Amino acid sequence: MEELKITAQEALDTLAAIAEAAGERLRSKGLKPSDLVNPNQMASPNVLTDMQNRNRERTSNLQELRRKPAIARLVIADEDDNRETLYVAPNAEIDVRGTKICSYLANRGKGRLVARQVGDGDYVELPSGRRYFDVIEKLTFEPRFEGEWDSRPAVHFREKAAPLTILSLRELFREAGIDVDAFDLDDWVSADEEEQNVIEGIRRETLTAMELRLNPYLDLVQERIFRMPLDSQIAVLGPPGTGKTTTLVRRLRQKIDLAALDPEEAELIEQPDAAGRSHSESWLMFTPTELLRQYVIGAFNREGVPAPDDRLKTWDDYRLELGKRLRVLPTVGRGGIVMVEDPDQLKPETLAAMTEWYSAFDAHQKAAFVAQLRKEGERIAATDDPGVATLGRQVLATIDRSGDRYLQLLAELLAMRDQLRQRLDDLRSKTQDELRSIVGELRKHDPRILDDLEAFVAELLREQEDAMDEPDEDDDDDESAAGPNERSRGRKAVLDVFLRALRTTAIARANSRKPSPTSRTGRVVAWLQARGTELPEMKELGRALLIQRAIGRTLRAPTDYLGKMSMRYRAFRRDARTDGQWYGIAKVPPAYAHPVEIDLILLAMLRAAHEMEADRLVVRRLGDDVPSFMQDIAHERRNQILVDEATDFSPIQLASMRVLADQRTGSLFLSGDFNQRLTLWGSRSDADFDFVDSNLTLERISVTYRQSRKLAEFAAMLHGAGNQVGAASMPEHSENIGFDPVAGFGLDRIPDQARWLAERIREIVDASNGVMPTIAVLMPHEDGLDDMADALTEELRPVSIKACSYRNGVARGLDQDVRVFSVEHIKGLEFEAVFFVGVDQLAEREADLFGRYLYVGATRAATYLGLTTSDAALPEALQPIQKLVGERW
Repeated sequence: MEELKITAQEALDTLAAIAEAAGERLRSKGLKPSDLVNPNQMASPNVLTDMQNRNRERTSNLQELRRKPAIARLVIADEDDNRETLYVAPNAEIDVRGTKICSYLANRGKGRLVARQVGDGDYVELPSGRRYFDVIEKLTFEPRFEGEWDSRPAVHFREKAAPLTILSLRELFREAGIDVDAFDLDDWVSADEEEQNVIEGIRRETLTAMELRLNPYLDLVQERIFRMPLDSQIAVLGPPGTGKTTTLVRRLRQKIDLAALDPEEAELIEQPDAAGRSHSESWLMFTPTELLRQYVIGAFNREGVPAPDDRLKTWDDYRLELGKRLRVLPTVGRGGIVMVEDPDQLKPETLAAMTEWYSAFDAHQKAAFVAQLRKEGERIAATDDPGVATLGRQVLATIDRSGDRYLQLLAELLAMRDQLRQRLDDLRSKTQDELRSIVGELRKHDPRILDDLEAFVAELLREQEDAMDEPDEDDDDDESAAGPNERSRGRKAVLDVFLRALRTTAIARANSRKPSPTSRTGRVVAWLQARGTELPEMKELGRALLIQRAIGRTLRAPTDYLGKMSMRYRAFRRDARTDGQWYGIAKVPPAYAHPVEIDLILLAMLRAAHEMEADRLVVRRLGDDVPSFMQDIAHERRNQILVDEATDFSPIQLASMRVLADQRTGSLFLSGDFNQRLTLWGSRSDADFDFVDSNLTLERISVTYRQSRKLAEFAAMLHGAGNQVGAASMPEHSENIGFDPVAGFGLDRIPDQARWLAERIREIVDASNGVMPTIAVLMPHEDGLDDMADALTEELRPVSIKACSYRNGVARGLDQDVRVFSVEHIKGLEFEAVFFVGVDQLAEREADLFGRYLYVGATRAATYLGLTTSDAALPEALQPIQKLVGERW
């Protein structure tokens, strides 16, 4: 023990020295462009950008070292039994004279030995070669600075003996008689407290803030996962409290630090991404709830990872942004699908078979795309112009050769682009002249026609046109004939509308049809007829326009494959309804869709763009003529995509996230637990993950660091049969025994429930020596949150504790408040104590998900778990665990 006390003195001196050195570096000037020899800003923008990024990262690293100078002290021995003492720091930005410091983040260095147990060892890549080192001694830190440095706690690992938890390193060497401060009565009183400061086993601290508990370093399994190469696709699966989110946070922390990347990784991210973001900014993380998003932001900030709102999203928010950007959802001035959630829009079995549903749609839309191109090719081939007809036959031959390989079809059509464009320009010039000539003739007979039309067109443009209405078969969608857009105003808009009406009418007459009377063209024609204006016959013009449209559609095949995905989905849904497949009984308007239908369309667009970009022949033949949809999607991609609680997302959503990863890195990191899925559409099995990416590496972890032994045993009983991931196991030397759950029966009114809860909360605070730990109260639904918070606040007023409701999962209140949630918002969080109010109501209300809600909620609790029920006993589903539940702690 005396030797350990001396080590404590050395360790705290070293923490202070590292923090001071980091402070000195921060106060000194960083690297500037003027420090370069003959800098040329115009010639080397990438060099200057990289320098700015490295300066920013260096500053962040130094700030981290000031807060957390080191996480461990190791004594190691090499193969020749040469021993050395080194300190493992979070990063390697500084040197301290007389102290050996290594970075925990670096893959190639001695810092990775911190995950090894005393008595074990590993090979380490050094500049001099690969060497094997044994860990002889290990002391881990939780550094804190409160006027002087301390570690609260520190854990000393010894060979062939249980580890020692030291609640305060500074208190330890005070006890050794080292005169750090002047003698006072407090020192004298604490002289006999050595046994209380040093405890055999690993003691876990009480959680007093609503934040993710981050261990100073990862265990061996977590360590191997977080150090996997940047271009890996990983899914970490495991029970609650096994450090999945911690592993995610640490991996991102390492992978955005350029100094920590291996050379092979650094090569992947030398250039900014498609949107110009630097590597440290090129990442995107998804969480299923807003509350969890805020929770993870706090964890990132404590790890020195800047986490602005544009890098952490819920899928609901991101779907809305992406849907508008890709013109699937409507915006002001542009139509689209209206997203409305109706539980009867889809059959229940559809949500359980989303990958099959997507595959059916994808096959249908690809076949429809090819069929439309074949129709256009046949129209071109049937023309009287020999040169144009030859072009049509070439298109048909290309379709036949390509079969179902749509990328080959696009590549071959792109090879014909110049011929198609030349023919289209010739035809367009002739038809435009003829159309303008018709306008001129009409104006001769009615000089006021364009001026009077202006007011009518203004009214038309004020109306929101629904882009998902069934298209008129005779509508002309050639780009040159597109109706007025946001830039069309005044007389330009009038002429655009008039010319389009003439084009569509000519095509309709060529097909022996009439424009739909409710369409824009139909309304313009009716307006003309009402003032006695008759349009010319125009049938031959219509035939020429049909050929022009067919060539235009063939030329625009790469753009239309992405841009017309919504239309093809409408056709798929119509056919599937006719066949009684996938869709329910809801009679929603054709232009409306469920959010998961929007997910289906977005995935098809994202995957198509990803596949087109990955096809070298398509990319080469596109050249600079890249469809705007592909550019928009490319700007959405990031070097790293991360997903927490991944099983709450559907495989369709996860697959969309997968193709948001940059083509160069393909970096994807998922964490989750199938047993914690709380959504009907969430991912259910390894097969769903295989749909996301067949190369996804599944990593399973099982050691839980959150719960006491008793609560872990209780959670194991809730686990049930048929789960894909095994139950959690406890870490070696864990001393957190904890307490059995408690229950209050016959409590059906909020005042009675609040009184029982207040009594239990007082017990918890008393057992914590007056320290207020984090406490969550889970209600079966949003109703009653405020009433419960008010009643509980009133009951706890004598002990100055307040309760705060979190409606819709929006965080409010202070760390010391009791938090009252609806149960669906609890995912991913951690509290010292959790109470379920009205478990019988929850069992009745959420029959399909009750077991999962209870399991997830119970595993949020680290030490204390309480339940209330309005009946005299627990619900039938919980009868097997009734014997484990007590009345009070």
